[in-house]
Amino acid sequence: MGNPNSYVTEIYPDITTEIGSVIPLDYDEYRMTLMTEFADGTEQRRSIWPSLRRNISLHYRYLHTNTAYLFKDFYRAMQGPLTAFAFYFPNSRYYEKEYVGLGTGFYNLLILPRKYEGYIPEHSLKGQLFENGVPVSDLIWDLASTGPAGELYALWNTGLPTLGAVYNYTFNGRLKVNARFEAEPIIYSEVKNSYLNFDVKLVGLQASSYDPPD
Repeated sequence: MGNPNSYVTEIYPDITTEIGSVIPLDYDEYRMTLMTEFADGTEQRRSIWPSLRRNISLHYRYLHTNTAYLFKDFYRAMQGPLTAFAFYFPNSRYYEKEYVGLGTGFYNLLILPRKYEGYIPEHSLKGQLFENGVPVSDLIWDLASTGPAGELYALWNTGLPTLGAVYNYTFNGRLKVNARFEAEPIIYSEVKNSYLNFDVKLVGLQASSYDPPD
């Protein structure tokens, strides 16, 4: 497997189904770039990370304690920032060439950074996988049998993903990111009997690959 954080089995409580209300969400996107400035004023820049990282802030307001326990129990199970998990963005939208990972040369599938809900769609709705910028065809699309529910994978009908090749995925749907809790305490405010306000910050993890686990 590529990176221990690249494959996770735990899922953050789903905003759209389990919470059952609109939760304001903010996020940032950034990419690590090494920049060197020379004496003559010129710069040399080199991208260090292969993909964006997204940090997410969730703002829970007037949440009943019965629902808040979904989150509290999950936070305790993850032991705060110790354990990585999957977070699905609540709204479907278009994502272009999201980084998937590098071909290992021995796994015949790639798990895609997307939550899929419902039956396996027609090809036009599955999105498009790219290998080094070139569309990949002759794939079998199915839901992963392990890991977070709703993960879609692309299975090679013949052959294997090319060793060292960069894979990206364009789709319309709910983006999956691997994350952990920020290493800061979570403060709960009791605004009324049995209702809470609190904010949660998630740190996005670098996605080096989406291989299946060993």
